[in-house]
Amino acid sequence: MKILVAGGTAGAGLAIARLAAVRRHEVTVLARDPARGGGLMIGTRFVVGDALDADDVARAVAGQDAVVWAIGDPRGDAPADTLSRGTRLVIGAMSRRDVRRLIVVGGPDVPVRPGPFAHWRGRLAGAPTARAIDEDRRAQEAILTSSGLDWTLVRGAGPGARAGRRAGATAWRDALASFVVGEIESPSHLRGTVAVPPAAG
Repeated sequence: MKILVAGGTAGAGLAIARLAAVRRHEVTVLARDPARGGGLMIGTRFVVGDALDADDVARAVAGQDAVVWAIGDPRGDAPADTLSRGTRLVIGAMSRRDVRRLIVVGGPDVPVRPGPFAHWRGRLAGAPTARAIDEDRRAQEAILTSSGLDWTLVRGAGPGARAGRRAGATAWRDALASFVVGEIESPSHLRGTVAVPPAAG
């Protein structure tokens, strides 16, 4: 199958893109900086572009059989509506090109908890607040569930991923990649939300 992975140069998106390539799918990654995709398999195709640019998203979606949207929560100077805006753009591009299968990798189904002094650090850096990210997640889900596509929303993050423990984060990403690629190959959670269990250990 021809699979587009947006956000495929880091984190869960990278694990998904790598596993899909290992399983002999034709993988395309939408990325602003292909140099960040050093861990990707040889033969992975890149579309250089921005996940929040309608023309770039349309170019990446063209000719695909399925799309994995693995853009994470906005950081730094990213717009506070990154998740919902990007999801709306990809749904529009897919609908125009009759690409039906969309898997969105979302954050955990719990509120974002800012750390000590995060509010003031975020304001100084211009970063979205925890409340803005939570609101954007809810908006993203509403856009997805009303899309009419064959969507699946994948949520959850193991404690290792949240705490920054490398082994736990890697195990969770591998589990998530296995679920997502398996769901593309043999859909069993169409138009539903699934939580990938935390990594053991």
